[in-house]
Amino acid sequence: MVSFSGKPTPIDEEVIAFLKSRVDDEGFLSVGEPLKPGDKVRIKDGIWKDVVGVIDRDLNPSERTRILITTIEYQGCLTIEKESIEKIA
Repeated sequence: MVSFSGKPTPIDEEVIAFLKSRVDDEGFLSVGEPLKPGDKVRIKDGIWKDVVGVIDRDLNPSERTRILITTIEYQGCLTIEKESIEKIA
Protein backbone atom coordinates (compact mmCIF):
# COMPACT_ATOMS: atom_id res chain seq x y z
CA MET A 1 0.00 0.00 0.00
CA VAL A 2 1.24 3.47 -0.85
CA SER A 3 0.09 6.53 1.04
CA PHE A 4 0.79 10.23 1.29
CA SER A 5 -0.17 12.23 4.37
CA GLY A 6 -1.65 9.04 5.83
CA LYS A 7 -4.14 8.61 2.97
CA PRO A 8 -4.06 5.69 0.49
CA THR A 9 -2.93 6.75 -2.99
CA PRO A 10 -3.91 4.90 -6.18
CA ILE A 11 -1.13 3.49 -8.35
CA ASP A 12 -1.32 3.06 -12.13
CA GLU A 13 -1.60 -0.54 -13.34
CA GLU A 14 1.52 0.06 -15.51
CA VAL A 15 3.58 0.80 -12.38
CA ILE A 16 2.28 -2.33 -10.65
CA ALA A 17 3.03 -4.45 -13.74
CA PHE A 18 6.56 -3.01 -13.94
CA LEU A 19 7.25 -3.77 -10.26
CA LYS A 20 5.90 -7.31 -10.62
CA SER A 21 8.17 -7.88 -13.63
CA ARG A 22 11.20 -7.05 -11.45
CA VAL A 23 10.42 -9.61 -8.70
CA ASP A 24 12.77 -12.61 -8.74
CA ASP A 25 12.01 -16.27 -7.95
CA GLU A 26 12.65 -15.66 -4.25
CA GLY A 27 10.15 -12.78 -4.08
CA PHE A 28 12.73 -9.95 -3.95
CA LEU A 29 12.36 -6.80 -6.03
CA SER A 30 15.40 -6.18 -8.24
CA VAL A 31 16.61 -2.60 -8.04
CA GLY A 32 18.66 -1.07 -10.81
CA GLU A 33 19.54 -2.54 -14.15
CA PRO A 34 19.79 -6.34 -14.11
CA LEU A 35 23.23 -7.80 -14.77
CA LYS A 36 23.67 -10.47 -17.40
CA PRO A 37 26.60 -12.52 -18.75
CA GLY A 38 28.93 -10.36 -20.82
CA ASP A 39 28.23 -7.13 -18.88
CA LYS A 40 31.34 -5.20 -17.89
CA VAL A 41 31.46 -4.43 -14.14
CA ARG A 42 33.67 -2.73 -11.55
CA ILE A 43 34.15 -3.97 -8.01
CA LYS A 44 33.10 -1.19 -5.59
CA ASP A 45 34.75 -2.25 -2.33
CA GLY A 46 37.04 -4.68 -0.53
CA ILE A 47 40.50 -5.89 -1.55
CA TRP A 48 39.45 -6.11 -5.21
CA LYS A 49 38.14 -2.52 -5.27
CA ASP A 50 38.26 -0.89 -8.75
CA VAL A 51 39.12 -4.16 -10.52
CA VAL A 52 37.13 -4.46 -13.74
CA GLY A 53 35.71 -7.72 -14.99
CA VAL A 54 33.00 -9.29 -17.10
CA ILE A 55 29.97 -11.17 -15.74
CA ASP A 56 30.45 -14.87 -16.43
CA ARG A 57 27.28 -16.24 -14.82
CA ASP A 58 24.94 -15.89 -11.86
CA LEU A 59 25.42 -18.39 -9.08
CA ASN A 60 22.38 -17.22 -7.15
CA PRO A 61 19.94 -14.76 -8.76
CA SER A 62 19.62 -12.57 -5.69
CA GLU A 63 23.05 -12.74 -4.06
CA ARG A 64 26.20 -13.76 -5.92
CA THR A 65 27.65 -13.73 -9.38
CA ARG A 66 30.89 -14.91 -10.97
CA ILE A 67 33.03 -12.46 -12.91
CA LEU A 68 36.06 -13.02 -15.11
CA ILE A 69 38.93 -10.68 -14.32
CA THR A 70 42.20 -9.92 -16.04
CA THR A 71 45.02 -7.89 -14.49
CA ILE A 72 48.64 -7.48 -15.51
CA GLU A 73 49.73 -10.61 -13.65
CA TYR A 74 46.49 -12.53 -13.09
CA GLN A 75 43.66 -13.97 -15.12
CA GLY A 76 40.85 -15.88 -13.46
CA CYS A 77 37.37 -15.78 -12.03
CA LEU A 78 35.98 -14.40 -8.81
CA THR A 79 32.73 -15.16 -7.00
CA ILE A 80 31.39 -11.98 -5.44
CA GLU A 81 28.28 -10.50 -3.85
CA LYS A 82 26.21 -8.58 -6.38
CA GLU A 83 26.00 -5.59 -4.05
CA SER A 84 29.78 -5.20 -4.37
CA ILE A 85 29.77 -4.59 -8.14
CA GLU A 86 28.43 -1.95 -10.47
CA LYS A 87 27.81 -2.09 -14.20
CA ILE A 88 30.01 0.16 -16.31
CA ALA A 89 29.69 1.22 -19.95
